[in-house]
Amino acid sequence: MDAAAALTEVGELATELKTIGHKPDTPRPQQSKQETIYLTKLNYENREFIFAKEMAVKITWDGEGWSYLSKDYGIEGFALEQQEAEFAFRQDFDACWEHIACAEDNDLHESALPMKTTLRSLVASTRQINEYKDNAKNQAKPNQKRVY
Repeated sequence: MDAAAALTEVGELATELKTIGHKPDTPRPQQSKQETIYLTKLNYENREFIFAKEMAVKITWDGEGWSYLSKDYGIEGFALEQQEAEFAFRQDFDACWEHIACAEDNDLHESALPMKTTLRSLVASTRQINEYKDNAKNQAKPNQKRVY
């Protein structure tokens, strides 16, 4: 196959992938990357958590996967794709809130009580979001690093 035919074949494949809605993976950095963001609120499905103080979240790419970690609150999400890691972080936060922060003290193991106290001091309020938005569409934009 000559170069012109190869380019034509590649072009046809790209058009076909576009037609069926295939999206390439998020570009991955070649080397380790790390940044810290500060959240004032967090949305998960149809619930919004409004924080009394900022929550520091370290975002890391280690060459193999993404991690969103709040060391202060013991919440972490990790995955191969950045959006999936962010979603896992939100999901973990919601699960900790639901199963630890909202639980009765006598239903928790004593080791979970400090996390309950810490989470309850972080969250000033929660509210239901009337219109559920698909999480893939509800991701933070690059310029919205402080608010999810």
